[in-house]
Amino acid sequence: MNENKKCRSAKKLLLSVLAIVLVIAVSVGITLAVLSKLSGGVNNQFSPATVDIETEEDFHIGSTVKSNVYIDNKSTTGVYIRAAIAVTWQNKDGDTYRQSPVPGKDYTLTQTDDGWTLADDGYYYWDSPVAAGSKTGMLIDKCEVIAEAPADGYTLHVEIVAQAIQATPADAVSGSWGVTVDSNDKISK
Repeated sequence: MNENKKCRSAKKLLLSVLAIVLVIAVSVGITLAVLSKLSGGVNNQFSPATVDIETEEDFHIGSTVKSNVYIDNKSTTGVYIRAAIAVTWQNKDGDTYRQSPVPGKDYTLTQTDDGWTLADDGYYYWDSPVAAGSKTGMLIDKCEVIAEAPADGYTLHVEIVAQAIQATPADAVSGSWGVTVDSNDKISK
């Protein structure tokens, strides 16, 4: 009979432990439900950055001078910027003359801002990130025609082809453009 008493005591102890575990589980569940209800849900919204640039310049129809050319960052984030300068003779239909204009002979192009660096790939690189709503220094201070066009109906055209890539992470610009970004966020080719 002693065995029966031990068995009953063990069953009572087991039932007591199970009852306590059940009470704790229900209490925790109710507490979490109340806290969840009182605190409300958290709604995190993430918006991707937009990258948008615009070339700004002073040029008047009929003029032979283009000046104050810079790139304006219209993005929602900081960006690195590079630009190529294409100088051609074109007619009113946009046809390009076979002979390219020669710097110093057909036109002059003045650049004084040392933030731009011409790389071997033909692009000028602005050496640091441009904050959203800011602009680069002058890419071209002044470009002026100094010779007659090689054929009737042609005029000098100076086109700026600019590109931007978000500044962070820095390896985005390194991987895309093959440049190096140093610890001061300066870009080098």
